[in-house]
Amino acid sequence: YYCFPFIRGSKYLQCTSGLFYRKDLLAAAGYTGELETIDDWTAALTALKNHGVKYPMTGQMNDIMSGTMNAYNIRPNMYISDADGKVHFSFAEEGYKQWITQMHEWVEAGLLDPDVPTYNNRDTIQQYMLAGDSAVTYAAGGGQLGTWNNTAWAEPDTYGKDFELVAAQFPVAKSGDVVKYGGASHD
Repeated sequence: YYCFPFIRGSKYLQCTSGLFYRKDLLAAAGYTGELETIDDWTAALTALKNHGVKYPMTGQMNDIMSGTMNAYNIRPNMYISDADGKVHFSFAEEGYKQWITQMHEWVEAGLLDPDVPTYNNRDTIQQYMLAGDSAVTYAAGGGQLGTWNNTAWAEPDTYGKDFELVAAQFPVAKSGDVVKYGGASHD
């Protein structure tokens, strides 16, 4: 049937997209810390900004939400809560207030592209990531991470011989917290 090309019978098959970053730019920025917590991500994005990356993180709004809301124990829109098994609406949860406050702080500090809410395609995001104007985004592993790596590796004189995009885990609030909602498709 149309729209049922494959049933994802395992949680491991439900996550085909996520956060990834330019490993070469993060190294050049001198960041050697972890990328586990929101505080770690803030430090990494700040290092990238200080290194001259225009918008350290960019992406489409829904993607940024999918990539970062886990740290606040919510996921975008309606979802089944891991805590109580009931349907929740993220925009009515306390975690949403915390998330939107963090995103505002990132925009104010120049760490998050202020145009995130207006992007309706990936063209600008791709240009920013390949050119080094951004170093972190959320996208598909094969459709963007793999494609963009192959594009850059085919033209090292244009994109740099050290260009490398790598996947990152979804951020959590505190070190050791378990990722519950990071980008996976709904059951």
